[in-house]
Formats: sequence, C-alpha cells, structure tokens
Amino acid sequence: MLAFLRHLDDAAAQAAVLRRRLAFLEEPASFFYEGDRPLRAEELEDPFRRGVLTIARATSRAELTWLRDTLASLGG
Repeated sequence: MLAFLRHLDDAAAQAAVLRRRLAFLEEPASFFYEGDRPLRAEELEDPFRRGVLTIARATSRAELTWLRDTLASLGG
C-alpha cells in the first residue's frame, strides 16, 4: 500500500488511507487467541510463538510511530 501512496497526488486522500491503517493497527489483535481473546507474548510458553508476537509488536510500534508522524506532516 505504501509504495503506491506516492502516486496519489492529494495529501488529504493520502492521509485518509493512513488514518484507516492507523485505526486498524490500534485495534487489539494477535496471531493467537484463547476463545475470542487475543493472547499476548507474555502469556505464551512456546518460545517460537512468543517470538512471533514479540517481533510483530516491535513492527507495529514502529509503524504506529511512522503513521502518526506522517499524518502530522500531511496535516491530518
């Protein structure tokens, strides 16, 4: 998605797409669930599943920071 946003000339439209992505990332989610409840890395005993969630958390934090900074620079 990000590779194509530069082809969208309207900053407001770019910001709208990024706001939708931000809203999606701010919702609780996990790769692993107990019933309907998303599990956190700290709740898992399996080191490999814990690794998946730890890496995903770091990636999400970096993306959230980038999204907020970029939205601020776009004025949105």
